[in-house]
Amino acid sequence: NVKQTIDDNRLISSKSTNNSKEDLSSSSSSPSNDITIVNDTVPNWIQSGGQDLRATPDMKTEKQDAVPTTSSSTTTTTAASRIVSTGAIVPEETNQYDDIENRTKIMMRFMDDLTNIYFSTRNSLRLTVDNDGSWTGDSGLGTFRDSLAAVTKYSRCKPIATVNFVGENFAQASIVSSIEFDRDYEHFAVAGVSKKIKLYEYQSVLDNSVELHYPTKEVACTAKLSCISWNPYLRNYLASSDYDGFVTIWDMATAQKVRTFQEHEKRSWSVDFCSSDPKLLASCSDDCRVKIWSMHNDYSVTTIDAKSNVCCVKFKPDSQYNIVFGTADHNLYYFDLRNTREPCNLLKGHKKAVSYARFLSNNEIVSASTDSQLRLWRVTEGQCLRTYRGHVNEKNFVGLAVSSGYIVCGSETNTVHLYQREISRPLLSYKFDDQNNGTVKTVTNTTDRVKKDEGGSEFVSAMCWSNRENILLAANSQGVVKVLELV
Repeated sequence: NVKQTIDDNRLISSKSTNNSKEDLSSSSSSPSNDITIVNDTVPNWIQSGGQDLRATPDMKTEKQDAVPTTSSSTTTTTAASRIVSTGAIVPEETNQYDDIENRTKIMMRFMDDLTNIYFSTRNSLRLTVDNDGSWTGDSGLGTFRDSLAAVTKYSRCKPIATVNFVGENFAQASIVSSIEFDRDYEHFAVAGVSKKIKLYEYQSVLDNSVELHYPTKEVACTAKLSCISWNPYLRNYLASSDYDGFVTIWDMATAQKVRTFQEHEKRSWSVDFCSSDPKLLASCSDDCRVKIWSMHNDYSVTTIDAKSNVCCVKFKPDSQYNIVFGTADHNLYYFDLRNTREPCNLLKGHKKAVSYARFLSNNEIVSASTDSQLRLWRVTEGQCLRTYRGHVNEKNFVGLAVSSGYIVCGSETNTVHLYQREISRPLLSYKFDDQNNGTVKTVTNTTDRVKKDEGGSEFVSAMCWSNRENILLAANSQGVVKVLELV
């Protein structure tokens, strides 16, 4: 242990001296259950606060009351500065020393969490002693370094473009229920309770500072829309689910309907194309059923009876056989479509309806619920690894998206919250400020609730990541879509 502590300190000292200009890569690790205590001494730089760091539904309501609660059948910011999540004002153009300072402040905010990450990483490793008395094996410091870099990478969130989904008709219902990039990330589609799907050119939105962007294509639907999903192979094909229970495939190049599936008996909440077999798609409904469709068939190829209202469904990214879906009975079900008599795993832990499920990796799922919690699950073991708290979600679909270990979700405080896989609290938050003509500010008080009797009815309703880790789209119940950049 003494020798290991000396080696650790030498390694830390070496990295602090030689890597002052190195940008740390963003990745994370999960602790193993196979624990062997290697070293119970916290490095000096952690004890000193990181000063040596250098390398851096209610079923009777509309969409806003949408998540089932039972299983019944029925910027204005200055050019010179931005407000960071710690409350400090920093210049718009930051240099290396500003970056180190920002990272240090973030590290101090999450010191307890980082200490736990350090010990869980170190304790999960097995080091052996050779015949000559030397240690062999991974020290785990590289893994911890990557986790530290991911946690401290971003200090604020800034809007770089705005789209007004409702256009000039401000009296129209404006809740955005779903927003998704196409296969090549050149266009994004927006759908909502306005019964319309609008297609926007992404680069054009970035190049123009006006909020009133006209879509390149617009599709009029017969019912309010709940979800959309792009085909991963056929670039122009987009699937939608609606409040009448219809699942429709559109050719967005011509704005024409390709096929409609009409087997659901009640409102359909979610639709998802399979990324490994693009002719397959899944949908779910208040009729307590999950259906698998083929673009080549008029009728569903598989039906799963969930016994409860199904709020979300998602294919496993690398498999055409595995899906996960969340229900109003508070559970997630992981199925192999080759045997639908019973689930492979039942994921229990949420206290209210499960509204979203996303694969963070092939063996990890992030779920959202109206219990104001996100949960990280290890699929093969049915184990909850972590619970994320800090946002408010008691009633609505508020959106959920994951990318490279980062998790972003909405809140009924009209706020976007960013989590990192290893940290149970939001890293930073971004608020659509409905009191100041749509201006936006970065906030740090992630537990501040908007009281319903004070008119705080706006909420974030949908979001998705771009192909760049630090760019995402977020939309709210007012029909405002923001392109947000993490910096």
